[in-house]
Parts: sequence; structure tokens; C-alpha cells
Amino acid sequence: MTSKNGERLRIITYLAPNYPIAMYQLFQDYLEKVLEKDSYLIVESRWTGPSKAREDPFTLDDVDIGFFTSHAYLKMKERGNSHIELLQAAPVFNHPMQEGRAVYFSEVVVRKENEEKFKKFENLQGGSWAYNFEDSLSGNFIVLSELKKLGFDATFFSRRTKTGSHVKSLEEVIQGTTDATSVDSNALQMFYKMHPEYEGRLTTVCTWGPLPVHPVVVNSRMKGEMKEKIKEALLEMNKIPEWQEKLEEFNLAGFQPITEDIYDMEKDIMDSVAKMSLDVIYY
Repeated sequence: MTSKNGERLRIITYLAPNYPIAMYQLFQDYLEKVLEKDSYLIVESRWTGPSKAREDPFTLDDVDIGFFTSHAYLKMKERGNSHIELLQAAPVFNHPMQEGRAVYFSEVVVRKENEEKFKKFENLQGGSWAYNFEDSLSGNFIVLSELKKLGFDATFFSRRTKTGSHVKSLEEVIQGTTDATSVDSNALQMFYKMHPEYEGRLTTVCTWGPLPVHPVVVNSRMKGEMKEKIKEALLEMNKIPEWQEKLEEFNLAGFQPITEDIYDMEKDIMDSVAKMSLDVIYY
């Protein structure tokens, strides 16, 4: 990956398997056509953003566009990474509570057969819980925030299992090895679309949020003109019938302009649970 920045678009996503690779291939195909540039897509599923244990691809100038979690983005900014920049266009998904905003939600999910037993989140006290990983806003931090509001910590649950992804957390619930989990609302819809046979076996107990949508991040070395072209192309994507139809396949309404302050709500949640963990209990 040593090609000069600008010769072709170098795209990376860290959001699989929770979000299907095909969705990022759609963005890739669209940008290739609109910008008249070749591209390639890298899929990194081991982390939710560039690993702090190694030099990241933005610093190395190996990528131009990245899709990763807002938490990973904020942590990179916190570490003073000058090679990343928020693209001021973010995806808007279809959700009953979405109201056209660039946000998503965290949905607490149980097996359908336990719907009466777990009518609300508080009924899960003493039950088992699955979560994807410690750095997840929808799978971990929002859970800790809600527990704190109720006056509890992670001992609210009898057992906590880290699974590595929302998909695996859902599988734990389906298989009956855990009582409940909380997952990214968009990942849940993607899961149902790919596995319609499971939709009738699960039910949502409650929905938390809104939470700021995962950002689109660009290499700060990219020419300003190209950044603007990418932003405008994404904002116009749903206005082109053939591409709007393809967006709908992934429950996407389109893209919306955003600014950096959308992530203030996440910072507030992070500050409120700074001394809490689902992994280790310490106050």
C-alpha cells in the first residue's frame, strides 16, 4: 500500500461483521463511479478502529477513507492524531425513533419466549448478560450509564460474557446461553435482514439513545477539493434513484451533514461511567 495519496481511493472499514461488507462495497462502487477513480477496500474485523498497539494506516498514509466507531475516532483524536479528519457527512439509517437524524440506538434484546419474564430492563437483575467488547458505546458504555441511573453496577448481572461482536452476542441469546444483550440498532436490523428466521425468536425489551452515528473519517493529507467532492457525493447519493434503491437494501435513508459536536453526547456518557466496567467492578 505505497501508492501516492490521490491516485486511487483507499478505503478501510472496521465495522464488519456487525455491518455487512456489502454495504461498504456499495459506497466503494458509488464513489468510484461519481469520482471516476479506482479504489480498493480493506476489511479489518479484529478491532473497531485503528489499533493503538500499532501504527495506524492514517499515520502511515495507507488509507484515504475510514469507517469505524465513534469511540475509536474520539480516542484517536484524544491521542492527538493529526492525520484523521471527520468527513462532515454521516449515514442516516431508517429506525422508528430516528427522525431523520444521524444517530442510532442501543436495543436490549431477549428471546421471545422470555418476553413476559423480562418486560423491562430492571427485570434482568440477576440474569446473564452478553456484550461485544469494552470499547463499545451501544454494547458497554450505555449499559453502564443505565445501570448507574438505577443505582447499580455490573454486579446487577449474575454473569457477564464478552463475545467480540454484536452478532455473536445475538447468537448467545438465540442459543439460550445468555439471557440478554444490548446491540447497535442498525446492526440488529442488518442481522434480521441476513437471518430473517431469527427475527421471530427475539424481541426488544427497551431502546436507549440516541447515540451519535459511526463517523466517516478521511486522511487529513487528502486535498481539500477531493474531501469536498467525497462529502458532496455522499450527501447526494440518495437523490439518484438507482443508488437510493441500493441504499434501502441496507436500511439506509442516505447521508446527512454533521459537525464535530454531535459526538459531545458520547463524551458525556464516557465521563459519567469513567470508573465503571462490565469486566471489573471498582468504585
